[in-house]
Amino acid sequence: MKPLPLFCQICLLALLAALTPARAEVYKWVDENGKTHFGDTVPENEQKRAKKIDLKNVDVSEQSRREAEARAAREKSAAQSRATPAAPSQPTATPAAPKTSDPKTEYNDSQACFNRYRNANGSLKPEAAQNCSAVKDPGG
Repeated sequence: MKPLPLFCQICLLALLAALTPARAEVYKWVDENGKTHFGDTVPENEQKRAKKIDLKNVDVSEQSRREAEARAAREKSAAQSRATPAAPSQPTATPAAPKTSDPKTEYNDSQACFNRYRNANGSLKPEAAQNCSAVKDPGG
């Protein structure tokens, strides 16, 4: 895995500076995979690589701060969605609902089926095609 680009590192550092109390210590370290980390605590196995960062003279524009906060919120949301349990690969057998003659209901049912097989990035798991029927959107 590649280290973060310098701009991202600066933004992350700025975010840490903004969120860190005045007396807190912030550390930077690169793990065995080459990934750069920042934090106020360092994992035990990374103690030798960590370097304390001086945040006294860090000056961050309000725009950079807002961008960093927004990016952190997006990353947190993405991490939480990855942490939620995935749908079972073999759903429990449920009797198929009788086909309705309403195209919009059929479309919505199809979308609900596919949604069970969505990955965090929006792509579909392979078993979606085996367990769901694609229905064209009647409104579009």
